[in-house]
Amino acid sequence: MVAHDGLPTDAEIAALGPPLFTWEELMDIVDGGDLGLLKRQPALQRRYDEWTKGTKARYGTIETFLLERRLHWSPPPMLSSADSFSPSTPSTHYRAVRNDWPYSVPADVVHFVVWSAVPLIGPGDLGEAVERKGMWGFTGGAEHRPPAGEDEGKGEDRRGFGGESGEGITAFVKREWPEEEWETAWFMNPPKLQSVRGLVHFHVFALPKAKKARTHGTHS
Repeated sequence: MVAHDGLPTDAEIAALGPPLFTWEELMDIVDGGDLGLLKRQPALQRRYDEWTKGTKARYGTIETFLLERRLHWSPPPMLSSADSFSPSTPSTHYRAVRNDWPYSVPADVVHFVVWSAVPLIGPGDLGEAVERKGMWGFTGGAEHRPPAGEDEGKGEDRRGFGGESGEGITAFVKREWPEEEWETAWFMNPPKLQSVRGLVHFHVFALPKAKKARTHGTHS
């Protein structure tokens, strides 16, 4: 990541200290549906809050900054809700980039944001529940819980939430982060947790399986 416009570098983020969450803890938080538990390092959060104030003063809105400086994107008109996000979404209608202000994830995990000119929620698809809880899903084996103990079997697998709309996003994530190479968890924060409400987006935590194998043993 190259620092610009006051954005932090990878080295600056790493210097803040050990991550607040392990990979399994991140997966359980997402699966638990309480996305408000996901946090940045406190020092990074303070810096983000100050950066937000300065960026709004300079550009008017965070959305304007993102479109002009980060995404270099003039998004086409929003498609109708009948065409909710999926692998068939035209490449002109989304941008996937690393999160400049990531949550406190392990060093091997990359935090992406997918910005969209396509609604994430299809018509009538768990609308009220999604407004309250958000949506989420897992790929590449992240949906499988590890054994709880030496003499215990695996617990119930993690389940996504979001109906057909969530299935469309999961299929997109599988294409962009192939399951033979990545474990992922994606999630859309409910509106009350979104700091950038003017641009439709969802998050992806992505862990390369090669790095997980070296660090944690072979994935099964």
